[in-house]
Amino acid sequence: MKKSKTIHEWLIGESESITHHFTERDIQLFQSLTGDNNPLHMDEDYASKTSAKGRVVHGMLAASYISTLIGVKIPGYGALWNDFKVNWRKMIRIGDSLRFEATISAINIPLETITLDIKGVGSIDNQIYLDGSAKVTIMSEKKKKKVMSNLENKVVIVTGASGMLGKKICEYLIRSGSKLIVWGRNYNKLNQLESNCQGSIVKKISCDFLNREEVKKISQEIHSEFNVAGIIHTAAAPLNFIESASSENTPELEKHLEVQVYGLNSLVTDFVNIESDEENRFVINILTEAVIDSPPLNMSAYVCGKMASLGLMRSYAKEHGQKGIRFNCISPGLMDTPYSNEISLRAKKIEEATNPMRKICTPEDVAQATIFLATNNFVNGANIPVTGGQRMA
Repeated sequence: MKKSKTIHEWLIGESESITHHFTERDIQLFQSLTGDNNPLHMDEDYASKTSAKGRVVHGMLAASYISTLIGVKIPGYGALWNDFKVNWRKMIRIGDSLRFEATISAINIPLETITLDIKGVGSIDNQIYLDGSAKVTIMSEKKKKKVMSNLENKVVIVTGASGMLGKKICEYLIRSGSKLIVWGRNYNKLNQLESNCQGSIVKKISCDFLNREEVKKISQEIHSEFNVAGIIHTAAAPLNFIESASSENTPELEKHLEVQVYGLNSLVTDFVNIESDEENRFVINILTEAVIDSPPLNMSAYVCGKMASLGLMRSYAKEHGQKGIRFNCISPGLMDTPYSNEISLRAKKIEEATNPMRKICTPEDVAQATIFLATNNFVNGANIPVTGGQRMA
């Protein structure tokens, strides 16, 4: 696959074009694919009796070549077509050849978006058959960064390991030499993670933190079987948007408290009370920027669970620091993960554009902060905002 240009490499005024000759076969294939059998496109006898004076090529068939132009030429691979406006200036007939042209008229670097002026010009008569504009987001690949390594052969529990964030933290820990106990709801994803980890996973646990008794039982078994050096709690209850004063919010609150408070407390209780020869043990809890700023609407259960968990972590830090165990939190900004699928791409782009760093938080950013807290032997009771300066503790 050829390398695509980044948003910084494009210039206003740059253009690309493709040419297509419309045939009877195109019409038939498009009708078969879409079901659009309008006789104006398909029946010459019918079409000749209308003001069109003959068959007309489907408008969206023509527009699909603009999609091709955007997807393979400008900006090319990684393009996500957000908005399109078109004016049909002249009917396209079977046998016509059109040159589709796109020229960059504006570039929005923070939103990684370009605006294109579009034209469909006849190859022979040079007349404009269509024109318009399109807005396109460039979905550029994110570069991987190196991670420091001094967690060699340390056994670490990672909850929520079947999610995108948990998986990324596992990858960073493995690159740092850790041995992992991975805990998640989706056993198939845990198996997939194990298959990619080349022997670094010593135990897989598929258990929902909403099952309190099972969590207690498994926690006791883990700490009796392994000399655990650290716990990283990324697990979270499913996110539902419910108004705070709604009667439906009570069971929602119970779910988030079960995962964020009671489940975490089961793991930590066994962790701190068992004798261990590990030095510089740690617990890291993944929270949210909402614990240090105004909460989002209709997410009170989620925010309350995280706030209660923060209070619990601070108490742990105060009471158990003398045992050489550090308790720290990370509060990430909005991330583009399946957990935030209900939040629109536009909202995420606005967050990115208004962030002082002009980027949205990524699982990699959180994983890097996790490694820092896991390897620093004096930071205790901290809550690190990984928000690019958008929210400050």
